[in-house]
Amino acid sequence: MYESINYISESDAEALLKVPALTYECFGYYNAIEHLILRLTKYLRIPTPSGAFSHKETVTNFSQL
Repeated sequence: MYESINYISESDAEALLKVPALTYECFGYYNAIEHLILRLTKYLRIPTPSGAFSHKETVTNFSQL
């Protein structure tokens, strides 16, 4: 993960290209990590929130483990 982000940030591309590429890359990793957190909380039978604030509640539930 670090190498991928570092490669993009150190490339010779202009900031106009780098910023969206880095944003896309980081959101992809964030979504993957959040998905793993959801799977773990479901496996541990911790109530899984849904709705507009589900992401924040999921992270809160995970941090309380």
